Amino acid sequence: MYDKPISVEQNAKYIEVEGIPVSGRTWKDKALPIRTKMMIKNSKKKWLEQQQMQRHMKLVSLEAKQLIENRKEEIRLKRQRRLEKQSKKVENEIRAAGPNAIVLSNKKVSKMSKKAKKQLMSMTPELISKLRNRMP
Repeated sequence: MYDKPISVEQNAKYIEVEGIPVSGRTWKDKALPIRTKMMIKNSKKKWLEQQQMQRHMKLVSLEAKQLIENRKEEIRLKRQRRLEKQSKKVENEIRAAGPNAIVLSNKKVSKMSKKAKKQLMSMTPELISKLRNRMP
């Protein structure tokens, strides 16, 4: 309601009992009761502990985020290396086969025995044409 808090002197002007102003003294730091001092100290202590805990939690969360990001990056790089190795292997197999590379449809492959499937390279015609275009 008020812009500024009303001081004790101003209150004493308004409140008078039988012509005697109500005496009021604001509690100062040294004159506070012991219970009040202890309460203030304890509340400050708890607040400081909470602030410290919050800072610690922020640091832990940042470290966890960094670990997660690093792990994702490692996984991505490993996957990329594996794919590069696979593509090089396929290119080398096609180069070794030369123009005599045989491509079978999926229907024929599904009817073949396990040993025959192991001996075949499973490739689609589009993949072979792309890889042949890359060869020197």
